Amino acid sequence: MVDRFRSRQDASGADAARLYTITASAHRYDVDPWAYLDDVLRKLAGGQTDLESPLPDGWAKANPQNVRTYRQQESLARAAKNKARRARRRKLSRR
Repeated sequence: MVDRFRSRQDASGADAARLYTITASAHRYDVDPWAYLDDVLRKLAGGQTDLESPLPDGWAKANPQNVRTYRQQESLARAAKNKARRARRRKLSRR
């Protein structure tokens, strides 16, 4: 009985890791994770066998209304700020 319980715990940990990986991929592509998971899980439960289209990058292109553009703008602003800070540091180190 204990072995069955332990093996189910191991499987649930692996399931949680997969779900976290999928959610992190959606986050990386600035996709709304809830909309993404809802749509993909419904399609897979409905019998969709194409596993390429539900990947976050392709899904974002097919569902632009669920792409979080404000996150993309934040990312660009952060990159510009870091670039300016590095330029200031280089300038100060040359003195």
